[in-house]
Amino acid sequence: MNMAMKVMILAIIITVGIQIVFRLLSNKEFNHIVEMLDIGEYEELDKRLNSFYYKLIFQPFNLEYMKLNSYILQNDDNKVHEQFVNFTKYRLNEAQKSEVFAKVCSYFVTNGNKEYAKEALDKIDTLKDEKIKSSSHMVYDTYINKGSKYLDDALKAIEETDGANRAMMQLLIAQMYKNKGDMAKAKEFESLGKDTLKPKE
Repeated sequence: MNMAMKVMILAIIITVGIQIVFRLLSNKEFNHIVEMLDIGEYEELDKRLNSFYYKLIFQPFNLEYMKLNSYILQNDDNKVHEQFVNFTKYRLNEAQKSEVFAKVCSYFVTNGNKEYAKEALDKIDTLKDEKIKSSSHMVYDTYINKGSKYLDDALKAIEETDGANRAMMQLLIAQMYKNKGDMAKAKEFESLGKDTLKPKE
């Protein structure tokens, strides 16, 4: 996977699902967190997320979730895995488990870390959500196993998605075609993925 594609996918991983936390943050604190993530002030963000004030006003899951996103943006496999292990020790509800496990799995799959990706995938298989299970196995097969057995399913699913999710699916399909050796189709869907991510004028 080329670096441009990898950066694009990591950006989507951060975007998809992050609304779970954003809904619960005040506008002021939300803006501070987004600004620090945007300019790469990760140490300052970590200090704030570990501060007594933040622990007082935010639920533990929300703080740890933002740390996870920070580590993903830093492309730090060890810290992402450490954070993932921490989450497995919490009493999370089904929606929280789905969000965390799927995001971690997608990250490690994108980075080609087979061991950690499989660990997250095994956790996903304990969930009730069959859709997340299916999509996670699709991503794992495409990037880790270099397969394309889910191509027909992906082409059908793309019609039901939009925004960042649609872009992710288009890039996934591009990789499937690349795995099959169909570079023309791979280039077509990679271009579609990039176009989907462009801001609407």
